[in-house]
Amino acid sequence: MDTDHQVDADKLFGGWTMLETPPEPPGELACFINISEYLEKNLSSEDAKIDDRTCRRCVEKLTLMMEHKRREVVDEIMDYQLFLMELEKESFDIDVEQRGKELKDLLEEEENLKSELSRAKEEEEKVTTEFEAQMEINKQLLKKEESYHKRYLKYLNSHHLIQDNLTTLNHELEYTREKLMILGKTNAFDATFNIWYEGNFGTINGFKLGYLPSARINWEEINNAWGQASLLLFALAKKLNFTFTKFKLVPYGNRSYIEFLAEQKTVPLYGSGSFKFRWDNSLDTAMVAFLDCLQQLKESKKGQSSISFPYKIERARLENPASGISYSVKIQFNCEEFWTKSLKFLLTNLKWALMSVKILEKEKERILIKKMRSIRHQK
Repeated sequence: MDTDHQVDADKLFGGWTMLETPPEPPGELACFINISEYLEKNLSSEDAKIDDRTCRRCVEKLTLMMEHKRREVVDEIMDYQLFLMELEKESFDIDVEQRGKELKDLLEEEENLKSELSRAKEEEEKVTTEFEAQMEINKQLLKKEESYHKRYLKYLNSHHLIQDNLTTLNHELEYTREKLMILGKTNAFDATFNIWYEGNFGTINGFKLGYLPSARINWEEINNAWGQASLLLFALAKKLNFTFTKFKLVPYGNRSYIEFLAEQKTVPLYGSGSFKFRWDNSLDTAMVAFLDCLQQLKESKKGQSSISFPYKIERARLENPASGISYSVKIQFNCEEFWTKSLKFLLTNLKWALMSVKILEKEKERILIKKMRSIRHQK
């Protein structure tokens, strides 16, 4: 094969010879078009010279390609025929009037939907306006809630303070009730007047009443003791609402005295000077009057209460029931030991009077409580 034919073959097959293996074969349609153009160009030329071998191979290749193409076209024709047969089987009778009615209904539905959409938009705008109004109301309510919350916290704080104060007051009330209960059980006379003894001496609130050569008590202490004794006897008589006859006690500390109502005179319940040589018997008269007042207090409640004395009083003397010996409260014509012992007996009787009055008061309270309960039960 000459050079010209070789060049044409190269052009025909894209720059590679029939004997070479192309890197990538061209598409069938492109190859077919190239071969067709080549044959048409060379066959139409009068002085065209074609190598028999080359033309034969080209024709064979072209024949194969055209046969393949023909088969494809035949297959497509068969497919179109089958499709046509299917279409011919189907009925394409269309009811134009029915379709028109459906179209009209669809258009009416479209208009209705548009109208409904317009109403929905109006409703949306209305709802949006109401929502904004409600949001404003909610904002105001939140402000009020915050204000109420602050006031609530303020009141809550006040409530806690009041609760604390109430708790404190309850504790104070309980403490006061306990104190009141203790005070209720405490007798004012017992708390105010303490009658006891110290050796041979009787004492009242710590003051000794009497005189002994071995224990010389000064008149100041003795006078104070008589002042406490007169105050106690006066208070007991007032507690029992009792008035002494013939005498009137005037408690005045260490200068207490007794009034004689008939004579309209006063005698001092205090002394001074010597114990053995006393020409003034006014203190003796006052002590005898005091003893008489004590006996009046006892006899005033005789048969009505349990007031009794361990030592019997007879005018100016007090008798010891154990020995049957009586001792005078007078200083004149008396020794210091007997006088001191008589005063000790006198204070003992006074203590018993105090205890008896306390018992009487409790009895009165019991009777009063019983009456009150009876009245409540009747109601």
